[in-house]
Amino acid sequence: MKKILTLWMCLFLAQSVFGQGEVTKVGTTAANFLKLEVGARAIGMAGAYTAVADDIYSMKWNPAGLANVQQLTVAYNNINLYADMNHWFAGIVIPLGSQSLGFAINYLDIGTIEKTTIDEPDGEGLFFSSYDFDIGVTFSRFLTDRIMFGVTGRFIHEQIWQEKASGFSGDIGLIFSPGVSGLKLGMSVTNFGGDMKMDEGPLRSFSDIPADNQPGVGNRSLDSRHDVASHALPVSFQMGASFELMGVNNMLFESEDNRVALVLEIQDSFDNSMRSKFGFEYEWNRILALRAGYKENYDLATFAFGGGIRIPLSGMKVKFDYAFARYGDLGDVNITSIEIAF
Repeated sequence: MKKILTLWMCLFLAQSVFGQGEVTKVGTTAANFLKLEVGARAIGMAGAYTAVADDIYSMKWNPAGLANVQQLTVAYNNINLYADMNHWFAGIVIPLGSQSLGFAINYLDIGTIEKTTIDEPDGEGLFFSSYDFDIGVTFSRFLTDRIMFGVTGRFIHEQIWQEKASGFSGDIGLIFSPGVSGLKLGMSVTNFGGDMKMDEGPLRSFSDIPADNQPGVGNRSLDSRHDVASHALPVSFQMGASFELMGVNNMLFESEDNRVALVLEIQDSFDNSMRSKFGFEYEWNRILALRAGYKENYDLATFAFGGGIRIPLSGMKVKFDYAFARYGDLGDVNITSIEIAF
């Protein structure tokens, strides 16, 4: 146990030393909406969720955790983001013994945007829409009584006005519970796949500038399309550890009614420097929960907090979660999610 704790402290120290001031590739990847977080429980813990993922939202965080869902479950998550964008997630999980199969759709509505040109910088009265979405399938199973494994495959689509791009991505994850004082270790690689690029758009015709005293030059109709480059997906590696400080399987205090967990996580992304997350969750009787978390080395995201309640209702288990997250100059975001197990 001491060796595990020492290893994690070394990893976080390395992140703090080498993650600062590193040259990054921010803004060079496609399908960046894939990095948007879902699930009020996970967001309330500042996204420190790779090691504790055990619900339907595991499909976006760590597919291995979906094996914990042993009832037919549906969920919906709605987030009114900054800049008047709306982000929602809906999913369903079908348990298959020691395996689970999940389906999800993740949608970002960027809204309507007024078209501007060089000649009309304030807009010309024409509006267009922009949206992104992905449709995913997740399979997860227990490899042993202590190890869970999961994979996700998804179809991705981005569209802005008349240009669009499509592609495929995948996630893979593991969760290991060594049976020592409630310790859980998790890791995942998300959003790996081939490059994406926008199509060249519709064929457009332009007229060149007439040339004086040059017969045959000018007033010609020229066909053109956009010259578009391809970009890599925002692949990311996450590794986390969850320590149960209080509970049935605990490190410090034994309790059947109360559970306290501390979660540490590091993230290394293709387009950014190494970053870390810290999460906390208190749960009473598996009914009420309080959560908080903090992100380190992120540009704008800092702290988050939230809570949840689980209610038995007509043979179903209904769970409501709420989270508040701060995104610096972009403003604050409120997240709500509901999960129903039949």
